[in-house]
Amino acid sequence: MEFEDTGKGRIFTIKGLLIFLGIVLFLLPHLRGWPNRRPLNRIRIKDARISLNLLVDTISRYRTSCGKYPAILGHLRSSLDCKKWAPVDFYNGPFVDPWGTPWDYQVSDSDFTIKSLGNDKREGGTGFDRDLWGWPEEIVEPPPTR
Repeated sequence: MEFEDTGKGRIFTIKGLLIFLGIVLFLLPHLRGWPNRRPLNRIRIKDARISLNLLVDTISRYRTSCGKYPAILGHLRSSLDCKKWAPVDFYNGPFVDPWGTPWDYQVSDSDFTIKSLGNDKREGGTGFDRDLWGWPEEIVEPPPTR
């Protein structure tokens, strides 16, 4: 930055001050936890819930058509595992949550769960970092631990 000597001491010039403010204003939104990221996190959580609903519905339709749950989510896009399945009719989205992490899909003969680890990409969490779960017929928060 440039200084101007006024005889009483050095003071910042307008040019130097504007450069400093420009740098600060550029870096400020990139700080973790900046309040303007909250609307984006809310949108991602809503998008995750919508995607969970679509996936749960599509997996349930797969079971209705084929008599079993798909072994992996990739079977929803192909009819190799089940000849009765028409994959173009239902879910065509990516198999990753809004944070770019693959959905955690667990299946047994009689049930399945699908989960997103949320914003922090780790088990547990609260607020925007909480995990989102999906089961047949409903989307709920993870069961409370005691």
